[in-house]
Amino acid sequence: MRGGVFPRLGSTPGRVSSTSLTVASVGAVLLLLTILAIVQDTSTKRLRNVLLITVDTLRADHLGCYGYPLETSPTIDRLAGQSVLFENAYCQIPKTNPSLATIMTGLYPSTHKILQLQLNLPDAYITLAEALHARGYATCGIVGQYNLSKRTGLAQGFESYFDTFPSYEAVTRPGGHFDSMAEKRAKDLVDLGIGWFRTTQPRNFFLWIHFMDPHAAYDPLPPYDEAFPESSYSTALEIDVERIHRQAFDPPRQDLAYYLRRYDGEIRAMDDQIGRLLDELRRAGALEETMVVFTADHGEYMGDPDGPAVQYFSHGETLTEAEIHVPLIWHIPGETGRGIRLSKVVETADIFPTIMDLTGLKGPAWDGQSLSPLFASSNPDQKLGKAFSYSFESNTVSIQSERWKLTWRPKASLAGYFEGRSTFGSVSTSGEWLLYDRMRVGGPLDPMAMAPDLLGQLQRELLMKLEVPPTKRDHMKYPASQPLNDPELIERLKLLGYL
Repeated sequence: MRGGVFPRLGSTPGRVSSTSLTVASVGAVLLLLTILAIVQDTSTKRLRNVLLITVDTLRADHLGCYGYPLETSPTIDRLAGQSVLFENAYCQIPKTNPSLATIMTGLYPSTHKILQLQLNLPDAYITLAEALHARGYATCGIVGQYNLSKRTGLAQGFESYFDTFPSYEAVTRPGGHFDSMAEKRAKDLVDLGIGWFRTTQPRNFFLWIHFMDPHAAYDPLPPYDEAFPESSYSTALEIDVERIHRQAFDPPRQDLAYYLRRYDGEIRAMDDQIGRLLDELRRAGALEETMVVFTADHGEYMGDPDGPAVQYFSHGETLTEAEIHVPLIWHIPGETGRGIRLSKVVETADIFPTIMDLTGLKGPAWDGQSLSPLFASSNPDQKLGKAFSYSFESNTVSIQSERWKLTWRPKASLAGYFEGRSTFGSVSTSGEWLLYDRMRVGGPLDPMAMAPDLLGQLQRELLMKLEVPPTKRDHMKYPASQPLNDPELIERLKLLGYL
């Protein structure tokens, strides 16, 4: 992302019951067959530990390894220098639970149908943790926010899952705002991870940690609240206080730099704790056998040049570069690919199939694809597809290449089609089409002014993603996700300004 808004240089979970016995039975049979296929795989590839780090609301362009001028991420930057860094990785939906459902299943939101925060992932879907656990991995999940609790279905396959939080009453501030202590800070999560590792002394393990720190409200503890002086930022970054999302609950300020330096402080605090976790694995001799995958569920809109007049410090309303471009760093110990930067467009849906491929295991059908051929060369021949993204709030989809992004906002509801309540024929190709040139700062181009062949090809590819993603037909028989019956979750989401 370019523009003038950035610093200047200088325990085993329970299952969710199905409402349909017939559908649940079919899903259970498919689950058993898939797990059996994973267990019976006879690949001779060496098993590795897997550490998956996901970060909430982390913009790729606020990391040093992605060109940020301030020292927000020394640990992550060092990791990137020994890894494959994907410069153009994109999430499939800029909301936490739906995006993590894609990471954990390898499926598009149009397939797994988790389109909103307060929906659960049905147990018929095979998760990454289930696939690895079936092959003998010790599995542990540690999450930094309440709406990733076991009831969301994301805990499927984890032997240990840490999701306890302070009570609702303890995290409500006067005026109906959300206290930052509702989140678990990075130190708390790393303490849990190190404790689990030392206590369990696991064989091959899969450890997932979801850090919450960069999510608004930006409230870094000392000394990170003063880690980046005001002089590091432009003083002319004034914003419209009427457009500040309520989750950024500080008294309204016109100074965007105030929010940026606190956001950066949260990233630096998390980065130091990630360093502590990696040091622990290194001392135990486990890091040299551990595949490390670092990514984010989505980014954050901060008044970027390619965005419409939506709220600052929010995500999900649109498909701006700031919201869907995420970091993806892949460390494979003892293999080629150290310090390689790839410009190929990839998706977070690719994470599950790539992990399975690199560990020599089979898995279920995915919408994503394995990226493993890219690790052998800095100039691979493999031709990847384009990234597909969806926003429930604005009823918008996009397809992204290295140069172009085409967005479409149809008149009919895409959610209705994804959830099986309408047919694709009801989604007319009429609506708003916008074309963006990623080499050009600013708003969209006039699609009609572009070469017809380019526009037509992007439109066809986007419609194909909508109509027949690889697994959609297979998964239509799975039970639909159900709204979570959790009044406290609803109230917390209201406090955060999501409902």
